[in-house]
Amino acid sequence: MNKYITLIFSLLILIINTNLTALEKSTAQQIDSIVSILPQLEGRDKLNAIIDLITLNNGLPSQKQYWKMLLNEARNQKHTVAEGYALANLAGIYYSQFDTDSLFIVGEEAIRFTRQHKMYDELFYLQQQFIRRYQRQGQSFIALNKAEEAYREAKELNEKEPMARMLATIANIYNSMEQYSEAERYYLESIELTTDLMIITANYEYMSFNSRLMNRPEDVLRYADSMQVSLDRYTKHCPECNMQIHYFTVEYLRSVAYSLLKQPEQALQSIRKAEAIYDPQWSQANIWYSAQIDDMYATYYFETKNYDKMMQHIIPLLDYYEKTKWEYSLQLIKRRIAQLHFEKGDYKTAASKYKEILERKDSVNQEKFYVQINELRTIYELDKAQLESERQQAANQRLQIIIFGMTVVCISLLAIVLLVVWNRRRILEKNKRLYKKIKEQDRLEEELEKERKKNRNLQTNEQIDKEIKNTDEELFQKLNELIKEHQLFKNKEIKREEVSKKIGISDRSLHDCIKNNTGVAFSEYINQLRLSFSRQLIQTKGDKLTIEAIAKESGFNSRTTFYRLFSEKYGMAPEEFRRIVKNMM
Repeated sequence: MNKYITLIFSLLILIINTNLTALEKSTAQQIDSIVSILPQLEGRDKLNAIIDLITLNNGLPSQKQYWKMLLNEARNQKHTVAEGYALANLAGIYYSQFDTDSLFIVGEEAIRFTRQHKMYDELFYLQQQFIRRYQRQGQSFIALNKAEEAYREAKELNEKEPMARMLATIANIYNSMEQYSEAERYYLESIELTTDLMIITANYEYMSFNSRLMNRPEDVLRYADSMQVSLDRYTKHCPECNMQIHYFTVEYLRSVAYSLLKQPEQALQSIRKAEAIYDPQWSQANIWYSAQIDDMYATYYFETKNYDKMMQHIIPLLDYYEKTKWEYSLQLIKRRIAQLHFEKGDYKTAASKYKEILERKDSVNQEKFYVQINELRTIYELDKAQLESERQQAANQRLQIIIFGMTVVCISLLAIVLLVVWNRRRILEKNKRLYKKIKEQDRLEEELEKERKKNRNLQTNEQIDKEIKNTDEELFQKLNELIKEHQLFKNKEIKREEVSKKIGISDRSLHDCIKNNTGVAFSEYINQLRLSFSRQLIQTKGDKLTIEAIAKESGFNSRTTFYRLFSEKYGMAPEEFRRIVKNMM
């Protein structure tokens, strides 16, 4: 029986190896086939063929050479999208190969290119590669500055998903710096901003772990529950996606939280669920998953004071954290061991363990301190050099601005002077024309008055009695002579009723008389007489009287009213009229 089983097993292995070999030959044949026809292809066909080669060489060292080939061909064809795509992925390969020098050389060029051509997905992918590399090198402050710069750029572009990813990246950096409360704030901001369920899930996962490190089991449980809600939504959206690893993490976090909350039944239930989900193949890629099963049991037995069983799980866990150098988790395990000795009454061993923990903590803190000091010193030197360059550049810019500004000011002043001179000449010419019109109006009025007197002298007294006696013209003539002869308009308080009594007519008749002969009301008629008199004063006594005095003597209540009425009637201010009169004489 055993012989048959062995034979069948051997045949299965042979079939599998044969299929794998056939598959490898098939892939190699496809690669050779594409390479052979590549020189004959042009344009988009050639680009697609190179992309096929990249796909067929996925995970192989040769893939990098085909990315370089795609980059060169894209440049030859001036294909912007393909060039940006190739640059970004080539930088990604250098990142995965820990080739930092090549990453920064290619990556910086790729960032400039993708930013210039608005290829924002590739741009923010590249920025994350840079940030992670700085973080891996222990340069947390530089990584943080780069992440904040990338976030601000995404915000300016209103790219919400990159903003959310950068906020999560900033949170991860704070995590590495053990600033868990600050990290939590950025994780929550990232969740509020994004609809990407994987980002949301990852953020809840990180916050759950942070809450455990901060000894907040209630928050561990709350964030683990939120993580499951996000996972359920994602699974519904993508049924073919395998999210079992993440569900395992949810139950792991819940078991730890329940243990710390002194709820052993719920903790044990979550442990059983996690074991049911767990796939041993996961640990082949990452031993973390099997270590977390030990962690769940160690925490559970520690809180239920079953120290013997706890030790069965804590020894492999201690070995795991020492190998991975997860310092905080390692110290947590060592504290449990020290407390275990204390609970058993072995105070000497407990004290020795606590002393080791304190010495190790001081050593780690000192090491971190020196690392941070060196990083800050590097940043200071870089910033100093950059600041000096910026200062020199700013000084040159200021000098250029000053020179440009002085040139503009000089040109502006010259233009203003020319404009003022031109405007003064224009106003002077305009006012001269207005003055001539005013003089022409005066002359016409005088001639009209003379003509009226001449006509009256030609008529007999009998004709006057018959034709114009008690007419508006006679009344207006009588009114005009009375007001002008006695200069009644100079009275600021003059009223129409008083004038009508002096002439011997009704107030209404006086209004109609003025309206019929001048077309204006009584007050406007009086103001016209005042304006005419003010012109005479300016012409005769302009150098002796101020404008205020002329306004007052002409019968105006205020200088402002005089200015307004004079400018409306004659098209110029009283001072300008006086200046013209002086120049014309």
